[in-house]
Amino acid sequence: MLPIHLALVPVANLNFSDVAQVSAAIQKQIIRDFTPLWAIEATIDAFPRIDDVPVGYWPIYVVDTFDKGGQHKTRHHQPFGLVAAGSSWSLAASHEALEMLADPSGDRLVAGASPMDQARVEFLLEVCDPCQGDAQAYTVNGILVSDFCTPEYFDPLGVTGARYSYTGSLTGPHQVLPGGYLSWRDPVTENWFQQRIVDGNPDFKPLGKIQPGALMSLRATIDKESAPDRPLSNLKLTPAIKRANRARANADRAAIEQAKPMKAFLRTLRGKRSRRSK
Repeated sequence: MLPIHLALVPVANLNFSDVAQVSAAIQKQIIRDFTPLWAIEATIDAFPRIDDVPVGYWPIYVVDTFDKGGQHKTRHHQPFGLVAAGSSWSLAASHEALEMLADPSGDRLVAGASPMDQARVEFLLEVCDPCQGDAQAYTVNGILVSDFCTPEYFDPLGVTGARYSYTGSLTGPHQVLPGGYLSWRDPVTENWFQQRIVDGNPDFKPLGKIQPGALMSLRATIDKESAPDRPLSNLKLTPAIKRANRARANADRAAIEQAKPMKAFLRTLRGKRSRRSK
């Protein structure tokens, strides 16, 4: 299978050094964590401008604000993502990158048993939404990234010893954690439904019939109807965010210390070159 190439592009006023670090963290997450479980090979690179993105890359734009987030399609039906800049935008960028890789069209459905009193239904393949909360997130290189479901999450029955999310936060198929949701279509009525956790209990919400707009995927259309109470890209200082901030500070200190001898070595090279030119 040919690898997929993603691009992370700041449209908002972000320090490009931060964008590059987030891109490197997501790249490591893809290679180390995601690919062994989903058998999808991919790269992600940071580019400072939209014009710099090579042809054939699927871009994720980090923007100031938007009302139609998530994954969209160009007029040539190629995917692109939108992420709002904010205090935890790396979590949202990781979320969009993994979901784009698992389902580039944003329309894939997987059959399974309904969580409600229905016949067999079709679940929308969203690998991050059921466990998207910051409590399940983890850090890579000190950068906060999203937990994600494994293929076994969509199995009809749970199996002892199976892994349902990367961090182990999910313990069975079709489970939903606080802050997350699961969406499905009833092929009998053609209506959509969604499960969330409210006050610790499953809550089922009818969404009615859903028809994506022009260049909108099913996932982007449903995500628009399912805006979380706390936007992933701008979370407050929860315990998980505080842990991630400490991990980022420790990673930054380690990187600075690692760079010191190399900086000194490079200064000596510049000094030698300068003396030779005199």
